Amino acid sequence: MNAVGTRVSRLAGEAFLLRAPQKKRYFVAGSAALAMLVAGILAGFSLRHALPKSAGFAWSVSTGLILLACVCYQWMLFFARLTNRTADARRHWNRHRHVGVAAIGLFLLHAGALGYAVVSAMAAAFLVVAVTGLWNTEVVILRKPWLRKAWEIGHVGVSGLLMPLIALHVWAALAFK
Repeated sequence: MNAVGTRVSRLAGEAFLLRAPQKKRYFVAGSAALAMLVAGILAGFSLRHALPKSAGFAWSVSTGLILLACVCYQWMLFFARLTNRTADARRHWNRHRHVGVAAIGLFLLHAGALGYAVVSAMAAAFLVVAVTGLWNTEVVILRKPWLRKAWEIGHVGVSGLLMPLIALHVWAALAFK
């Protein structure tokens, strides 16, 4: 390894420490779903377009409703923590990871493409939330306070931005069909 590589490796070791992510089943499943999602987006593949035209709208609505239910459920952890309900927060944390992985898979089935304008912003926000969700404190120890703050902004903050984008998407998708 050259001097630059050694320096970068040392800086990374000072900033974060991995906790064997390959041993976390939800991390492996979520990473696989995320890889398929990115591959589908890059290839321009959408399962909805592979369906008969008559089934496309029903597919979009049904997968969208299930995905919306997953996203709304994810906020249960935030509200349990906000109200200091520790037992509820612990229970929700266990489910939060798995529901998040399911949401990545559902997003793959529902969208399969980035779209345009607001839909692109929503897809990008969803991807940021998904990536930061997979690389959570159970998977990586963030040793620098600014990294922890960046993670919080990337995961919780962008999740907050995602909600009005979803509402706008639902309105536009149903109003113009």
